[in-house]
Amino acid sequence: MKNLECEFNNSDGADCWIEQMLRGMAVDDISTKPDQINRCVKCERFQTAIIRSMGRRKSDRLVPVVINKLFTTLSNHNTELLTMAGNLRRTVEELTVLKTVSEALLKASNLKASLKIFLTGVTAGEAFGLNRAVVFLIDHQKHSLEGQLGFGHIAYESYNRTWAHIKKKKLTFSELTEKILTENDTPDNHLTELVKKTSLPLKKEFGLLPKAVLERRSFNVNCLEERHLPDKRMFEIFGGRPCAIIPIISKEHAFGVAIVDNPVTVCEITSDEVSMLETLSYLAASKIDNLVLQNQLEARVAELERLQRLLKDNQNYLLETERLVEAGILATTIAHEIKTPLVTIGGYSRRALKSYERGNNISHDLNVVIKEISRLEGITDGVLDYSKKRKLSLKVINLNSLISETIEILQSKLTYSEIEVEMRFSESSLTVKADKDRLKQVLFNIFDNAIQAMPNGGKLTVNTCIDNGYCRLTISDTGHGMTQETKDNLFKPFFTTKDGGSGLGLAVSRKIVADHGGYLEVSATSSEGSSFTVSLPATKKEENT
Repeated sequence: MKNLECEFNNSDGADCWIEQMLRGMAVDDISTKPDQINRCVKCERFQTAIIRSMGRRKSDRLVPVVINKLFTTLSNHNTELLTMAGNLRRTVEELTVLKTVSEALLKASNLKASLKIFLTGVTAGEAFGLNRAVVFLIDHQKHSLEGQLGFGHIAYESYNRTWAHIKKKKLTFSELTEKILTENDTPDNHLTELVKKTSLPLKKEFGLLPKAVLERRSFNVNCLEERHLPDKRMFEIFGGRPCAIIPIISKEHAFGVAIVDNPVTVCEITSDEVSMLETLSYLAASKIDNLVLQNQLEARVAELERLQRLLKDNQNYLLETERLVEAGILATTIAHEIKTPLVTIGGYSRRALKSYERGNNISHDLNVVIKEISRLEGITDGVLDYSKKRKLSLKVINLNSLISETIEILQSKLTYSEIEVEMRFSESSLTVKADKDRLKQVLFNIFDNAIQAMPNGGKLTVNTCIDNGYCRLTISDTGHGMTQETKDNLFKPFFTTKDGGSGLGLAVSRKIVADHGGYLEVSATSSEGSSFTVSLPATKKEENT
């Protein structure tokens, strides 16, 4: 044993198991690192030690065989574990990159920033570390692939400058993506300028780029040939080298394609790298899908806003035109209405003058003139009521009481016309905020129309109620009714079916009701009388107090 100890003491293996055990180290404390196991299995001195320890029995001779077998198995298991640990570490690193890219993509507000982040993930050394990448997107109107962006260079020496800059600045992958998100848009590099000039028809016969999109699958090519990329400009950049072509697709849509290669390291792209690139492109596709929808929505909103402005301009123009037309019609109608009294006034004035010169009595002529002047005053007042917005003196009034007052004033006229009045007032208190005199003018106009519609007598029914926050007053007569044409023109200024009527009473009445925030409606047939309904906003409790 002493000679064996001296032999191992002279060895250069500082971690030799035999030496450690001879020095008294416990078995549990001995190193079991894979490289130590492999060195001991192959060590001649270790094998000699095992042989010297054997006895003459057959079982003793089997000991080194079993030990070697166990050591070999242990070494293989350790190698497999190291490989698995390395693969797991790379997977974690790749997943970390994908997570960082995914988080950066979520922050991107436009398509170009999203593409830059995607290409940074492809080319950054801390990420996938490929030397160069170019993106094409689908133009559905042209049915083609249009070049968008390129990361990398055409000339070899440019890579050294770029990598030296990144190394000097000590930029991490997260810092690169953050820089894209925060900095203003930078000028296109030479590769992007060339790529933007490239357009490929979206047909399989035009190479692997459109084929990858149409078939929704990737291609990993050991040597890119001209048939793979017919475009001369792009082939001069990527031709003759290994490259991968990755479609940018989501579950439902295809958006474009990326082509990547390693012109500096001249490394082939592994199948694992292709799988991770596909995952990365899927993340980019999801963001692109959202941005495309967002852009479409923004474009539609902008178009709707433009149409709304155009519609508003046209509406204002139509309203202005309508007002001008209405003013023209009103002016023409007023001129027509005023012309007859003026002619009468002129004729009788001249006649009165001649009669006066002859010494004749001119009282009759003057009475006619005064009557026509009164008629002109009525027309003028009606026009002013219709066209000018008068300030209302609003007070809370009881609608039922106002109706009763109006009926009382008209009672003699109703009795003379042999018209029976039936009032059906609501039991609820009907209070409205209104100008009493103006509202009474509306009632006079409606009642007067009802009286004139029943020249041979009839029945006048007055109903009041409250409905959906409105106080409603309905005045119905049993007169001759009205035709549809009359109903259509009833509220137009100067429209009348009565002899000597101004045609402004109902037009003014509707305007007064509208000024109170209500509305005036009519329902009638050609033979069963007419009904006018006035609806006014009911007052709130606090307004009554």
